[in-house]
Amino acid sequence: MKHSTRANCATSSARIAYRRARAIAHNLLPHLHSTDSYSVIALVGAATIALTSSVRADDYHFIGKNVLLDNWGKPTSWAEGKTPGGTDRAIISGTATGILPSVGSTIGSIWITEASALRTFNQATSAATITINGINGTGVVSDANRMINFFRGTNLGGNISIQATNEAGGGFSFYPPPVGSGVKGFLDTNGYTLTFDPVNAANVMNVTGGYEIIGSGNLIKTGAGLLSIEGYTNNTAHTSSPAVYSGSTWIQQGTLALIGTASLRNSSNVRVDGILDISATADGLYDPLGILGGTSVSVLTGNGSILLGARNLALNEGGSDFAGQISGTGKLIFQQGTSALTGESTYSGGTDIIDARLNTGNAKALGSGTVTMQGNATLGFLTDGMTLDNKVVLANGSTSTIDTGAFIGTLAGDISGNGSLTKQGNGTLTVAGSNSYTGSTNVLAGVLRADAENTLSAASAVDLATGATLDLNGNGQTIAGLSNAGTIKFGTKAGTTLTVAGNYTGNGVIVLNTVLGGDDSPTDRLVITGDTSGSAALQVNNLKGEGAPTVAGIKIIDVAGSSDGTFSLNGDYEIQGEQAIVAGAYAYQLHKNGKADTTDGDWYLRSTLKPKAADPITPPTSTKPLYQAGAPLYEAYPQVLQALNGLSSLQQRVGDRYWVVQGSNGTTSTARSSVWGRIEGAHNRLMPNSTTTLTAYDVDTYKMQAGLDGQFVDGDSGRLIGGLTAQYGKASADVWSVFGDGTIDTEGYGLGATLTWYGNSDTYVDGQVQANWFDSDLSSVTAERGMTDSNKGFGYALGMEAGKRFAVAPGWTLTPQAQLIYSSVDFNSFNDAFGARVSLKDGDSLNGRLGLSADYRESWQAANGLVSSANVYGIVNLYYEFLDGARTDLAGTSLGIRNERFWGGVGLGSTYSWFGGKYSFYGEGLLKTSLVHPSDSFGVNGTVGFKVSF
Repeated sequence: MKHSTRANCATSSARIAYRRARAIAHNLLPHLHSTDSYSVIALVGAATIALTSSVRADDYHFIGKNVLLDNWGKPTSWAEGKTPGGTDRAIISGTATGILPSVGSTIGSIWITEASALRTFNQATSAATITINGINGTGVVSDANRMINFFRGTNLGGNISIQATNEAGGGFSFYPPPVGSGVKGFLDTNGYTLTFDPVNAANVMNVTGGYEIIGSGNLIKTGAGLLSIEGYTNNTAHTSSPAVYSGSTWIQQGTLALIGTASLRNSSNVRVDGILDISATADGLYDPLGILGGTSVSVLTGNGSILLGARNLALNEGGSDFAGQISGTGKLIFQQGTSALTGESTYSGGTDIIDARLNTGNAKALGSGTVTMQGNATLGFLTDGMTLDNKVVLANGSTSTIDTGAFIGTLAGDISGNGSLTKQGNGTLTVAGSNSYTGSTNVLAGVLRADAENTLSAASAVDLATGATLDLNGNGQTIAGLSNAGTIKFGTKAGTTLTVAGNYTGNGVIVLNTVLGGDDSPTDRLVITGDTSGSAALQVNNLKGEGAPTVAGIKIIDVAGSSDGTFSLNGDYEIQGEQAIVAGAYAYQLHKNGKADTTDGDWYLRSTLKPKAADPITPPTSTKPLYQAGAPLYEAYPQVLQALNGLSSLQQRVGDRYWVVQGSNGTTSTARSSVWGRIEGAHNRLMPNSTTTLTAYDVDTYKMQAGLDGQFVDGDSGRLIGGLTAQYGKASADVWSVFGDGTIDTEGYGLGATLTWYGNSDTYVDGQVQANWFDSDLSSVTAERGMTDSNKGFGYALGMEAGKRFAVAPGWTLTPQAQLIYSSVDFNSFNDAFGARVSLKDGDSLNGRLGLSADYRESWQAANGLVSSANVYGIVNLYYEFLDGARTDLAGTSLGIRNERFWGGVGLGSTYSWFGGKYSFYGEGLLKTSLVHPSDSFGVNGTVGFKVSF
């Protein structure tokens, strides 16, 4: 057994199509006038076949004479002896070649059997109409292998299908009456759905000009065969289409072909899931809407195929959303509303967008032809990363819009014409063609990006709205003018030039790139051949420039005309009332006018310190580099560490030395071992003698130190005392300079050892060694940011002190003394907040002290028999620094600092001991100052301690 599609079916129980079932029934009953129903046919040697559409008991069987146009309304034409009605099915068989319906005839459905000889339902001049109500959706079915002329006038009384089922061919023709007959040919949908179903590829249904499908109903095309709607061909007297119904059209399967002046423009919506073929439509101006060479529809949807051939297809209203393929050499025309194309198409005739919006969701959606935008036309993007290769023409006087939405898209083709182009949407539009349009370029939102050198039209002036961006993407461009309320980005490399061959009005931001260095540094540049006005901000990205002193500066804006516009730098911080950006050790500021030509109106980046105000007639000049805000901090940093790393004198450390103490009654008291602790505080103000960054600083230090001393040797010539120390300290420095102010906060922890020889001849020699570990935070007040946090450092110090006590009067002694201290500090290299590398090159100090103390000591025996004593002394010191200070490397630039070498100091101190010298309380106050500039560099130091001997 074969299925209706001629495919073999292997089954023990099967259903066969009603066409075959009726054929079987017809063969069993040649006249088909029995009132019995055949629902099961028993075949010898075969399985039971269940019929899907049995012969109805109330079917009417046409038995008209074997002549043309036997009358439908004659009861004798029917085997039942009466005419069928609106709920009946008429079965046409026999040899009659034509039927003439009566006026006002009504029928449920019509079945034309394969054995029927029927060729037409009509008589040429008959005005009779028939109403087909449909039975279970079936209206007219033809099993015949021939074309049959359909009723001249047909009304739908329900949803019906017109079906042709013979695999060898056949179908229906919908022909108009002869011209002048006064008879109208029509099929009135009456608000119902009409389905054309040429089941097989060989089946055809053809509606020709003069015959109209009318009404408010819908049309469905299904089946593998062809439905053609043929208007007038090459006849300018007729522009009408047979399809004038106002409902929707759905091409579910197969092909619907429009021929001549045929169109579906009156249909509310055309959905194409099969094939719509307009390749044979008229090639003249036949469409009432003025479409030359083609046809039109109102709304187009679906995902099928459209065959344009060489014809044009116009979409008259918005709402179209077609995901299928369009092919041919014709064009698409969108005339109003919003439509979308998301399929991959190959048509080459182009796309016209006329006062309409067309959204695209596929890079091939517009085929390969040119997109012409007229009036207020908009081309939109529906997906990310889409590149349209089509050329674009902006029609004269048009205001065309490219709306990316939130997506990124590219127009790779050339854009030409006399219209203007508007970029809309928050996404990015990249242009890559050779563009030459002469209208304005308006960027209302998002990003307009150039993908090649000079891809922006040199004949177009650009207007950037607030929030919009023009991105040159590293490609030089020339434009006719520029009004900037948004942002201009030059890209990610230095060396790009934007030439404005006209005037510049700026109230936005310009972002350019420079390798910040000397005058000849690579840089982006804005060149303006006309005048400037407005106020714009400049953001300069430094591309790995290490900074350098400048002379003329780095020119970034070249103005040929009147330079009335102002540009301000968005810098890293503000200094001298102006913004500055940092590169390595240097800071750059924006300056108007050149050094050689002080009225050139150009704008430069210079790393030069502004000179102080002077005679306005002869402006001062400066050759001092402008160092970045962190430079003074880095220069002073090792000196702050030195303030914590230094060593005290022996008397500051332990008070009265470990001398043998003589009581008033001749008894002696001597200490062999002790533990002690002391607190030291100091404030120093330092105006260095030599400083690269003109730095001065205050540093406050606070130290706590504890020690354990023990006697190792007690001999005839003296005693040797050794000890261990531990210390904690904090330093807080305020640093100021013309280049920037800041703070340094350091904590330090350390360990040390001491060894002291007390000779019986009243001499002493004291040695110290100490190691410290530092943790520092550096912050710039000027730059309003931390430059580094928790930077680790290390220092060590070695000291040697010697002196001799001379008795000059009872209770009075003079002790000349000398001390030499070597101190070295270092810190871990780091990148500061601007990315500049900071490292220490030299942090050593060798400081000598010569001192003379005058001591008065009074000892007595307390009531407990133990010695108590009090010692008061004054001391004067001279200090000298033998080395050349500290040196820090900032991004390859050396920063040196050296404090005053020669200092003097005076101090007062006292020690009180009791309980035989077991307990001691001691302290000292000291004032130091530079002997060269006493009021500029000075320090105050105080220490107090407590010692327990045993």
